[in-house]
Amino acid sequence: MSDFTGLDLATIEKLKQLGGGPFAGQMIDLFFQYLPGKLAEAKAGLGGGDFHAIQQAVHPIKSSANNVGAVAVRELARQIEQLALDKNGETIPALLHDLEEAYARVAVQLKEQRAGLEA
Repeated sequence: MSDFTGLDLATIEKLKQLGGGPFAGQMIDLFFQYLPGKLAEAKAGLGGGDFHAIQQAVHPIKSSANNVGAVAVRELARQIEQLALDKNGETIPALLHDLEEAYARVAVQLKEQRAGLEA
């Protein structure tokens, strides 16, 4: 089931098929370890008007979100990355805010999935 606002559960199932529950759990753990730092880097880049830093921060967010099925996070990171590449910063602040909110929402769902992998 795919939901733009949340989690694509089929992606979690694919991870389980690839490497079992422990592998899927590790991928989710990596997402949680990785994303907050990259969000902070993107915000720092924004604060400094550094489009390259923003692009460098959100590109791996896009990839990591794709790996765990965080659909909205992936899409927002893609939009921000493109805007940074185009050096069009007008809507980046609002999109970064939306990205943080999307991360908070999907984190709840991913934590539930992660707990189910240990059951």
